[in-house]
Amino acid sequence: MPPLVIFDMDGVLVDSEPMHMRLEREMFERLSLPISEAEHQAFVGMSPAGMWGTIKARFDLPHAVDDLVEMDTDVKAREIGATPLEPIDGVEELIADLEDAGCELAVASSSQKRLIEAVTEGLGLRQRFSHLVSAEEVRRGKPHPDVFIRAAELCGRKPADCLVIEDSANGVRAALAAGMKCVGFVNESAGRQDLSGADLVVRNFGDAARKEIVALARSLSFLRD
Repeated sequence: MPPLVIFDMDGVLVDSEPMHMRLEREMFERLSLPISEAEHQAFVGMSPAGMWGTIKARFDLPHAVDDLVEMDTDVKAREIGATPLEPIDGVEELIADLEDAGCELAVASSSQKRLIEAVTEGLGLRQRFSHLVSAEEVRRGKPHPDVFIRAAELCGRKPADCLVIEDSANGVRAALAAGMKCVGFVNESAGRQDLSGADLVVRNFGDAARKEIVALARSLSFLRD
C-alpha cells in the first residue's frame, strides 16, 4: 500500500490560527478568564474539549464542557461562513506532488467535524482527502495520538506507513506518540511552538520543502518493505 499523509488543518491547510485565537480571546473576556497569551498558545493543537475541560477545571466554571465547546464552535462556524478562505501558500502544490507520488491523503484535526468539512469545502480541497477525522470522534485529543491512529485505521494503514504534517507542539507530540513520521511546519501565526521533535521541520511549502516532504513520504514504503 502507498504511504498515507495526514494533514492537520488549522495552520497547515489554512491560516486560521489568528481567527481561532481572536475568537477564543473574546470568549475568555466574556467569561472573565485571566488567561495569558503564553497560556493561550499552549492550547494550540488541542481539541476544544481538552482546552475547555482544562479551563473549566482551573477556573471552576459553572458551564458544562459540552456547552463551552458548542458556544466556541458556533462562533467559529459563523466566522468561517462569512470569510473567504485561502489555502496556505504552496499547500495545493504539495497536495498535488504527494498525489503524483502515489500517496493517499487524509485530514486529522482537533477542530469539530463541521468546521473541518466547512473549511475543506471552502478551500475546494474536500475531494482530495479520503477521510476527515475530528478529535470529537476519539476518546482523547492531541497531544494524545488517538486522532491520528483513527485516521490510519480508516485508511487501512499501520502507523509506520503514515506521515503527519503539523504546525503545533501538541500535534507533533501526538504524531510521534502514534508511531508516525512527522513534518513540523513553522507557522508564525501559531505562536512559539516547539517542533523540534519532528523528523523534518520546514518554514514554507516552497519547491525545496515540498521535495523534502515527498521524499520523506516515499521513504515510508521502503522502510516498510
